[in-house]
Amino acid sequence: MNYRNLYDEIIAGLPDDVRIDDYAVGRPWTYMRSGGLVGICMTIPAYTRPRLRKESFLGCSLREAGEYVRSLQGQ
Repeated sequence: MNYRNLYDEIIAGLPDDVRIDDYAVGRPWTYMRSGGLVGICMTIPAYTRPRLRKESFLGCSLREAGEYVRSLQGQ
C-alpha cells in the first residue's frame, strides 16, 4: 500500500455530516475540535505553494478537510 491509498482509506472513513467547530493553527501545534472530539498535529511551517482554500475551515466537514490534506500530498 502506498501513502496515497492510506489517505484514501482514512478519508473514506470520515463522516461527512460532522463539522469543524473550532481550530487553531500555531507553532508547533495545530488543533481542531468537532463536538466532543479534539485532534492535534504538528504544524509544518512551510509555504511552497498557494493556499488551496481561502476561507475558514469552520463549519467544514471532516471529510472535506481530509480532502485538502490529501491534496497537499501531491494528488
